[in-house]
Amino acid sequence: MVVMDGPVGADRTIPGDVLSLSEKLPYKGLAQFGDGFLNRFVGSQLSNPVLKYLSFIDTPGILSSKHRNSARAYDFNKVMSWFSSRSDLILLMFDANKLDVSDEFQDVISAFKGNEDKIRCILNKADTLRVGVVKQNLYSKWLLDM
Repeated sequence: MVVMDGPVGADRTIPGDVLSLSEKLPYKGLAQFGDGFLNRFVGSQLSNPVLKYLSFIDTPGILSSKHRNSARAYDFNKVMSWFSSRSDLILLMFDANKLDVSDEFQDVISAFKGNEDKIRCILNKADTLRVGVVKQNLYSKWLLDM
């Protein structure tokens, strides 16, 4: 989903195929990923001063290995690569309670190759844990795996 600026009083949802055909929007290249992607991609136009200067792209979450091969009708990694090369900032959200990096997540991070300087990691739900637990989770899940 993309959340972007729109005319005052005319909030609307735009289907992915329409976004990919628009000469005024930067999503024309998404047509290469086919209907499997475009049928799931949607835009939301809202009148908001912040959106005059930026757009937000919210991508689907990472799938577990058992659902990975059958759940997507498009090449998720290629779509992530397309967006990452056009983004100024990439926010990776991690649940502070579950810091495991699945195979698909590793593949997505690899799809960001060349754009690593844009990546920032956010520990979601970290406020629900004591500081010591967050540090312990980070150390045991990530630092020991490096």
